[in-house]
Amino acid sequence: MFDLLSHLWFSVWHFSCADSIIVPHAFFLVKDFYLFFMTFFLFLQVF
Repeated sequence: MFDLLSHLWFSVWHFSCADSIIVPHAFFLVKDFYLFFMTFFLFLQVF
């Protein structure tokens, strides 16, 4: 549950800071999808 909350916090953080960081927005989307997938996988491993 903590991983999920930290994931949500990170999502809000990097989307709010995306304007100040000169990186393609697609990179953030791919990284966010990867983190979500890993979080979901870890969630399945715990339970």
